[in-house]
Amino acid sequence: MASCQRSDDFAEKHTACLRTESVASAHELNSLPPMQRLPSPSAHWHTCLPEVARGHRTAECLVVLIVGAGFVGEHLIDCFSQAFLTFALDHNPHRCSHLRARYARNANVHIISHVDEEQRSKEFDLCLISVPTLLLADQVSVDTQDIVRAVRDVGIHARRGSAVVIESSVKVGTSRQLLEPLRKRGVYVGYSPERVDPGRTYPIFRDIPKLVAGIDQESLDQINKFYQRVFTTTVPVRSLETAEMTKLFENCQRLLLISYVNEIADTCAELDIDIHDVCEAARTKPFGYVPFFPSLGAGGHCIPVNPWYLLADGHNLPTLRQAALSNQERPLQKAREIFQLATEATDEHQPCIEPKLPRILVYGIGFKKGSSSLAYSSAALLADELTSMGACVKYFDEAVNTGRWPSLRRADLHAQVTRPDGSSCQLLDAEYDIVVVTQSPDARDRGPLRGLERCRVIYFAPR
Repeated sequence: MASCQRSDDFAEKHTACLRTESVASAHELNSLPPMQRLPSPSAHWHTCLPEVARGHRTAECLVVLIVGAGFVGEHLIDCFSQAFLTFALDHNPHRCSHLRARYARNANVHIISHVDEEQRSKEFDLCLISVPTLLLADQVSVDTQDIVRAVRDVGIHARRGSAVVIESSVKVGTSRQLLEPLRKRGVYVGYSPERVDPGRTYPIFRDIPKLVAGIDQESLDQINKFYQRVFTTTVPVRSLETAEMTKLFENCQRLLLISYVNEIADTCAELDIDIHDVCEAARTKPFGYVPFFPSLGAGGHCIPVNPWYLLADGHNLPTLRQAALSNQERPLQKAREIFQLATEATDEHQPCIEPKLPRILVYGIGFKKGSSSLAYSSAALLADELTSMGACVKYFDEAVNTGRWPSLRRADLHAQVTRPDGSSCQLLDAEYDIVVVTQSPDARDRGPLRGLERCRVIYFAPR
C-alpha cells in the first residue's frame, strides 16, 4: 500500500471534515436511517434527478467519492474520473491545493476538504476509502482509528443501493466488522486492496489486475461493475477475508525477501564478497529465483507495516516476525556502524587537532527513489539516529523538501573546491567523511561518487 498520506493530526481533522453528526461506534451504523437526496443547484445534475429518485442513474451522473486523497487516492482519482463524476475528500489544505491545481482542467474532478462544500459528494453512488492504517508509537500495534472514523462518517451519508469499498490495507476481518452494519441498511459493501507501487511506471495503474471482494454475491456483482468501467482486468475473489489476506501475503512476501537479501549482504561483507555480483549472477537463473538487491531496509506505508496486521492478532508467524523486527532494527544498526567508521576517519585525517564531529551525507532520504514521502523511510531513521549520536548530517534528494536536516544542492554534489595548498578536490572530499548511498545514483552522479579520494562511500543500493 504502497500507501496513503497522513499528517499527525489526521484523525481529528478528518473527523471534522466529514462528520455532520456524532455516531458513537461502527456498530451503531445499523440504526442510522437512509439518507434522503437533496436537490443540487447544478443544471446538469438536475436533469438526472428524476432517474436518481427512482434509483436508476445514468452512467454520466454516477458519483464516486474518494475519502483520503493521498498517494493511493490520487491514483483512484485518475482512474475513476475517466468514467464518473469524482469527488476527492482530504483534510490537508496543502494537499487539496496541489490536487486542485493538477486537476484544474478535468471537469469530472472536484477536490474538497469538507462534504458541505459540494452537496453532490454526499449523494455518492460509490465511496472508496483510502485512508492510512499505520502503526502506533510502539511500532507494533495497528492504528485503526482513521479507518474506523472514515467508515463511520461515510455511513452517515450512505444510502440504500450505494456502495462503500475499503481500499486501505487492513487486518483480516476488519472489512466485515466495519461494513456489515452498512450492508444491513441496504448498502453494497466490499474490499478491494490497492496495488500501487511508488516509482513504477509499468504496468500503468489501470492495467494492474484489481482484486474485488464483496460481503455477499450481490455486493460483489454491483461493486465489480464499477471497477470494470475503469480497470482493464478485475479479479473477483471468494470473500472479504480472502482479499484482505491476499494483500498482506503479497506485501509480507516482499518484506521477507528484502530482509533475507540484507542478511546475505552482511554475510557477503564479512566474507569480502560483492553482494551485487552475487545478485547479478543469481538473476541469470530462469526459474526459482526472485531478483532482490540489498538495501537499508523497506520503507513506506505498506511493506514495513503490513506484517504487524497479522502479528497483532497473535498468529504464529515467527519467520515473518523476525523479518519485521530485523527491518526495523537495520537502519539503527547501520547508523551505529557508520558513525564508528566516520569517527575513525575523522581521527585519521586530523590526528593532531581536537577531533571534529563526523560529517555524513545521505544520498537519498525518501522511502523510495523518486518519492517525496519520509513514511517509515529507513534512510530517515538512519539520519535521525546519526544526528542523535552527534554526527553532522546532510541529505541529497531532489524529490524531498524537508527542514529535518540540512540539504545539499546538486551543484554542490558536483562542485570542486581549492585546498589550502592550492590543489583542487571535490567538495564531497573536502566536507564529508562518509557518503551513505541509499538509492541507486542517477547516471550523472555516479562519476563524482566514484571519484572521491578521501571521503568513503557506503552503498545500500545498486551502484
